[in-house]
Parts: sequence; C-alpha cells; structure tokens
Amino acid sequence: KIGFCMESTWRYHNNELVPLATWFDTCLFQGVSPGWGDDYFAGIPCQWKDVTDSTNIGTHSLVQQHNPEGLLCEGVPILDSNGSNIYVPSGIFNASGFQLLKQLCNESADWNADNTGGVTMTVPPRGSYVTEQCIKGEMGEIRDCGFSVLEQMVKCVPGSTVTFTASIEDIQSPQAIRICESSIKLGTSVYCAYNDALASKTLTGSNHVISFECPRARDAVEVGGWYSVLAAPFFPPDGSQAIAMSKNACSCITPECNCPPQNDGSGTTINFYFADMLRQN
Repeated sequence: KIGFCMESTWRYHNNELVPLATWFDTCLFQGVSPGWGDDYFAGIPCQWKDVTDSTNIGTHSLVQQHNPEGLLCEGVPILDSNGSNIYVPSGIFNASGFQLLKQLCNESADWNADNTGGVTMTVPPRGSYVTEQCIKGEMGEIRDCGFSVLEQMVKCVPGSTVTFTASIEDIQSPQAIRICESSIKLGTSVYCAYNDALASKTLTGSNHVISFECPRARDAVEVGGWYSVLAAPFFPPDGSQAIAMSKNACSCITPECNCPPQNDGSGTTINFYFADMLRQN
C-alpha cells in the first residue's frame, strides 16, 4: 500500500521515559511517541491479504517491506532557504490519478537495512486466529482467540430475526457465546472477530436470550441465510462446559435439504438446519 497514517494509539510501556500523553493522535499530525505504538483492527482496507484459496494451506513466510520508495525521510530532511521541507514529484500516482510528492532527504547510511521483516505463519484448513490458542493471557467475551465451533452451518431466513435462549449448568464457569456469519462457498463459519459478530453474550446461568438478524445476501453466491455458533470459557482456566440452546433442529448435509419449520419461542417461525458433517468441535 502507499497510503498510511501513523498515530500513537496505545501506550505499551509504563516507565518514566514514556510520556503519559502524545501529540501524535490524529492523521493530521503523525508520529509514534517513545514507548507508544499504532494499533488498528484487522479488516481495514489494504491491511489484509486473502489466503482463502485451499492451495495456501500450510506454513508460509509472510514478508513485509517498509518504505521501499523512500517516501519517508529516514535521515536528514533537505530544507529550502526558509527552513521548510522540499517536496518533489515521486513518480507514484494514487487511485485518483494525482502524483504523490516525495520529501527531499539525505538518507542515513544503510537507511533501509532494517526495513524488511517477516514472520512464519500457518494457514489451517479451517479456522482463524479466533479459534487459535490464546497466548497472552486473554480472557472474556471480547477476546479474539480460544474459541471453538459448536455449530458450523445453521440455516435461517435472510433478514429475519433469529432468537433463542442459551443456558449453562455450572454458574461458576461462565461461557462466552458468539454468533458469526457462515459462508456457503466455503461451507464453514467465517470465525468472526468480536467486532464483526452477529451477536455475543456471556452465559452465567440459564435462559440467556440471543437475538440477531439472519445474514442477508452479499452476492449471487453468498446469498445469506447461514450462521454459526462459537463458544469459549470466559476464564480459560475454568474450561469449557456444555451449552444448551433452545431450538429444535433436524440434521442436514447440504443447504438443499428440507426440514420442518420450528418455532423459536419468539413468535417467529424459522427453519433451523445443522450441517453435522461440517461441524467442527
């Protein structure tokens, strides 16, 4: 990507050398203060790479190169007679056809020697970072790790309101439940992050009401009407326990099978389907 905005969004270190506040809190005045970092959610345009294709399953090296065109001055800026930065055409054009300007700079020796980095990552056949093990002590309903799939493909009427109740027996071990959209093409949950969930709830006893809108059509292939149920222990050391959901269902292998309509208790009649052969526990 070419565009960027560097802000100090999170104070990572707490010591006398790290300022409690930062000047760099908007894209209009960019920078990263000592001990601070710039965090943002996955899913922002140009911040992700699609590796859905099954040929990508396995272990790969994810390599990133920073500032390859030298648009950021990593050295001493060249100033004009008034002490202002000097900008020249870069030869790089944005999506609107405007040419970006490049700051004149006397780059430091080996200015780009540490601008390339990489990590080893594994693309699993199914799942995402949401279903991977938590490694930093994360807990609670809003964390995006440590979840497992209770129901992979559940059918509903696109655009309708789905309502059911969920219960656990042991109130000393609360559980987090998350409702995600499911993909018809992939035949799996999309393993959604908390911010993308259709619904989310912490279960601390019986008859917690879960209500959400059944996914609508996205295109001619993803026509909506499928969701999935994920769950995790609120406190990981407590471990998982069974979650009882108040919906009747029949088992189906494909979306084309027919099941009798079931009433979810809210006055709305909805068809529920469990794709047992796709279920991942």
